[in-house]
Amino acid sequence: MKEEDLIYSLSKLDTEIIEDADPSAFSEHRATNKKKEMPKLAVAALAFACVLVLSGGVVWAMTASPFKDFLFKNSDKEFEQVYTEIGKEYIFGNHKIVYEGSSYEDAVEHGYLNFSFWNLDGTPVKMEGFLSNSNMNDYQNAMLSKNLSLVRHVHSQYLNVDGDEIYLITLYPGAVNGIFRDNNMYIKFARREPGKDSAEFFKDKPFKFMLLDRDHLEEVKNEISKLEARVKANELMTDTFEWDEETGLIKRVPNYDHDYIQPEIMEVLEKYDLCSVKSITSDPQIIQIDNVKFVIGRMDMLLEYNTKDFSFDEFTLRREDGTEFSVHRERKGSTFGVDYTWTVTADDDYHNLSGGSGDTKTGDWVSSFNYGFILGDNEKVTIEVNGQIYE
Repeated sequence: MKEEDLIYSLSKLDTEIIEDADPSAFSEHRATNKKKEMPKLAVAALAFACVLVLSGGVVWAMTASPFKDFLFKNSDKEFEQVYTEIGKEYIFGNHKIVYEGSSYEDAVEHGYLNFSFWNLDGTPVKMEGFLSNSNMNDYQNAMLSKNLSLVRHVHSQYLNVDGDEIYLITLYPGAVNGIFRDNNMYIKFARREPGKDSAEFFKDKPFKFMLLDRDHLEEVKNEISKLEARVKANELMTDTFEWDEETGLIKRVPNYDHDYIQPEIMEVLEKYDLCSVKSITSDPQIIQIDNVKFVIGRMDMLLEYNTKDFSFDEFTLRREDGTEFSVHRERKGSTFGVDYTWTVTADDDYHNLSGGSGDTKTGDWVSSFNYGFILGDNEKVTIEVNGQIYE
């Protein structure tokens, strides 16, 4: 497996779809038809995890971070401005996992996590070639509940490191993908989808995560199973049925808020070691070109557009110092229909944790990618399309 191979997740799907799906076919660029009773956000999630925290300690300076060198090379000063060192250690059987640090930019709702993997004697564990949720059985075992509405906005995935089972539980994650490099795993979570003000949606819903071993995962699942019984007994997550005069049909009105994690589920998860992610404050640059909106953050760019009304397939981004790279759009088939992927033309050291989600009915789409560097605070860029400069 190449180092560029990504870890993909399988959430926001009906149980029937999941049972028939081939997990190896999933991509982070998914076209999905939206369903009224499903969670609001197109969500995915990665894998590995465990709980039982020991002491923490950072073994390298920020400017020597493998995370920086892999995704944001030549951005030493800027990296210190956007990155939070953590150095928190977890023990899983014969392995130590270090939560090295994170970066999150609330203005574009994109963030990163960095984990490193070690044997207990301090030897790095080479992670290239590992794949989370490598088969459907792994995926189903990691699920906190088959009642997806009960565990809405909560996602879990699985990683087996030489026999040690690790689970990553994420809260309000958005779409998540990641990549292994040497003994590190880099995760990107993108909390943005088309057709709504996701910044408004997420403003009171912080991203959190925790790492669990198999025993602690089973503890969580056992507690949630009691809640499942309450749902079946109509004691929890009840509905009201009302007559819709406009359509002449009876509609189901949930007596619970789809936009939030079920409170009883939150009570279970708060018994464990939930980690938060610090956000940086920034003022993203906005450039509108025809029906495409460019939202330019320090680490990531978002493109909001409609695939049915699109006037260009490539553009060039140019920094204040003259550095530039070109990006072109590719239309590819996928498990769910058509994926719209923006590919950056860059050198061999460039690594992209891109993402995207869309609505195949309306054509509304959001795509994103990281630059391979970090823009300076208040740095402005220009966009060139068909020979014309926009800023």
